[in-house]
Amino acid sequence: MPHASLYHWFGAITLSLAACGPGGGDDDAGSGSGGSDDGATEPTGGFDGVIVTREDMFIPAAGEPVVEPLDPLDGEAMTILVGDQTFMSELDGAGQRSFAGVPEAPYLLRVDYPSVLPGAPPVQRFTATALRVLDFGASVSGRPDVAFGDATLVLDVDGMQPLTVFDSFELHSYGADAWALISTFDGEGAPLEGETALSGWALPWTDAIVLTNRAGVPLIDPGKGDAPRLAHLAGTKLVPGLPDLQDPWSYATVSRVVESAALTMPPMTAGGTAQATGSFDPVAMKSVALDLRLGAFFAELTKFAASSSADCSVSIYIEPGVEAPVIGITPSLTSLNVPFDVPIDLTCLPDELGECNLDVCPDGCEDVRAPVAPADRVVELSYGNPYGVGTESLSVVCNAYLTVSHPEADTEELLTVNMFVNRRLADVSGPLVPTLTAPGDLRVNGEPAPASAVTTVGLTPTISFTAPALGAPDDYTITVRTLEDVVDAGGEILSSRRTVATLRTADTTLQIPAGILEEGAYYYFQVNAGVGSELGSPRRAYTHATAGARTATGIVTP
Repeated sequence: MPHASLYHWFGAITLSLAACGPGGGDDDAGSGSGGSDDGATEPTGGFDGVIVTREDMFIPAAGEPVVEPLDPLDGEAMTILVGDQTFMSELDGAGQRSFAGVPEAPYLLRVDYPSVLPGAPPVQRFTATALRVLDFGASVSGRPDVAFGDATLVLDVDGMQPLTVFDSFELHSYGADAWALISTFDGEGAPLEGETALSGWALPWTDAIVLTNRAGVPLIDPGKGDAPRLAHLAGTKLVPGLPDLQDPWSYATVSRVVESAALTMPPMTAGGTAQATGSFDPVAMKSVALDLRLGAFFAELTKFAASSSADCSVSIYIEPGVEAPVIGITPSLTSLNVPFDVPIDLTCLPDELGECNLDVCPDGCEDVRAPVAPADRVVELSYGNPYGVGTESLSVVCNAYLTVSHPEADTEELLTVNMFVNRRLADVSGPLVPTLTAPGDLRVNGEPAPASAVTTVGLTPTISFTAPALGAPDDYTITVRTLEDVVDAGGEILSSRRTVATLRTADTTLQIPAGILEEGAYYYFQVNAGVGSELGSPRRAYTHATAGARTATGIVTP
């Protein structure tokens, strides 16, 4: 799986911060970085107001970087709010927007991003600051002139190690900033278990499998240096043999790149079909010993509430930046996944075929699980690096989930908290433990909003919290998550538990603006502390040593 070059998307896939837009954090991860009121200068020329600039530097795999001034507005609208006043911007040529007349006082910069869901309102991203200049520029991996569109990709690649049911494939192009996770047995002409070649495997090159930070699905053009590469990842259990069923390490799995193929293919065209050919070559392996203290992460996460489920992933990946992280989708080298959920009672546990011994369990069998903190463990991870650009990096991402019931729909909902640390692999030494903990004493309108209750908060509640007990965050991101479903005309659920707004701030108290919460709806708030960038230049990382930690409220309603 790809990993964030700065911001982490906690879940199955990881994105760089560009996917968030310059206005704030992403949908299900804390900022992963942050900023005090640093990183910007005062307006020049006597301008009375706020200036937002954007100049992106695109870094190709070969050749000189290309600098392009771009409109800082990459959504539907950008406004500044001061009390009940709203200030509109003017585009001052390429790369700058100006807000005239904004008083020298704290304000909210609001950027609206269109929802991908039909009928859903825009996602609102706020930055709370008093800065007079904001820099939304960034360094970006790949070339600037990428074309977009859907296509069909046909893979013909030989020399493959025999395929197993635990394997997967990743296709990565640095130049086009494109990455695709390809499930082993999906699509027309998909390979079968045991086969040693991909022959005529037709895949839809769409956003269903392609991840990117660009404005659409990138079309790969090898003639422009995109250099697509297909990696074969082999999956295995970390602990072979019969496991201890109540030890989380018994369920740990490893997926690593074992071979890769440089692909030869014509340029992709929108609506067209591109045949990619090549041969797999084994990847030279290295190894690293990691002293994993995952129980320390679990202990921090469960301060929110006794979780229903929890897990951690440890990944070695390629960050496209060298001096510091840059915006770009990055390929995985090795990932270790450790689910913490184990059976509570082994007496009446179904067997591997799902069958139950009724002589022992006349009332039937049930696989009821709960998370357990894993013991400290030194894990030797092997990895190979077939890529020629970037920095070998390490990430630890841990999540905890609490299952609650929607007060009216009676549906099962998940409240999520999480934390992560990122490092250059070369900088890793000693135990891997949290370097930043979540904000404490989270309150809404001065009162706790516990996970065990539904709290009435009004339409514009005030969120307050204390600084983390461990670490010094650059800033905080408050995320407003709705528990209301978006449905189509036929009543089919298109989305649930989605982000409706984020608010990034250096303060530990902030009021939710009007227009976010709706009467009769149910939400929960997440608060993330982050290290890695400054509030005045949110898309520019200053360190590879990024971290984030998030806590949450229980269900709230206006």
